[in-house]
Amino acid sequence: MIRRRHTLQNALLAFALTLALAVVSAGKSRAQDAVNKADSLATQTVIEAQINAFRAGDDNAAYSHAAPNIKQIFPTVDQFIS
Repeated sequence: MIRRRHTLQNALLAFALTLALAVVSAGKSRAQDAVNKADSLATQTVIEAQINAFRAGDDNAAYSHAAPNIKQIFPTVDQFIS
């Protein structure tokens, strides 16, 4: 179960970093015009908070930062973490 937890954490960390990179990279495209700096900062703040929660082992905090569609897939903290 610990290995599973680390696998999920690593997958979510990779997803979060990919998302952050996509947001940063979008600055070079037309799509960036639709996303203002405040939105980018807010997105980055949420991603960093979730990563920090995973690193601290705070499952509840990590889950609280999950997107609504992720919470539909994993409706409880235990399901999200395992």
